[in-house]
Amino acid sequence: MKNRYGQIMDRVEVTPEMRDRILSNIQDQAGRETSHSKTVPFANRRKYGSIAAAVVLAVVGAFAVENFTKISQTTEPPEKVELTVTAPVETASLEELAKNVGFDVEGIHKLPFEASQVTYMAYSDGAEITYRNDSQQVIYSKNTEIGGNNGHYETYSVEKTVNVDGIKVTLKGNDTGYQIASWDDGTYGYMIYSDTPLDEQQLTAMIGK
Repeated sequence: MKNRYGQIMDRVEVTPEMRDRILSNIQDQAGRETSHSKTVPFANRRKYGSIAAAVVLAVVGAFAVENFTKISQTTEPPEKVELTVTAPVETASLEELAKNVGFDVEGIHKLPFEASQVTYMAYSDGAEITYRNDSQQVIYSKNTEIGGNNGHYETYSVEKTVNVDGIKVTLKGNDTGYQIASWDDGTYGYMIYSDTPLDEQQLTAMIGK
């Protein structure tokens, strides 16, 4: 708002004609009030000078307010933006998870450890299952987006492509082992993430039925 007002004030110019006309009217008024004296006291001159300045400011201010009001009235309000956020939903079982996401979710049947807790989460774009015990966890995800990182932004120094039962799988990890296996079937994207590095056999054993 201040920027628009400033732009209007920058375009306002009091011409010499406007200034002379205002001062002339004030001097005429002063002449009428001092018709019985040939000189105008200094106090009155300062008074009329202040009046002249006030009149100029009033004229400029009125012009600016009028134009600012016109701009404000003609400026269209910003379009309303609606954002829809779907919160994740925790389900009680694999079957309930599949119902929530609208497609089958296979999960992992050959874990490298015995899970003491399994969590099923449904998202707007897919499903996620977390298997954990006191020292390790593995996350399995299936999504409608192919090639996504599923929230894993780590950088790995080792990357390898292997074939698992006819499926092209990308393995990512470091010198100590692999932590990510990702693949797709042309419709869904899959990923297995282990917070503990695993060898190739341990990681690929979790893929498939």
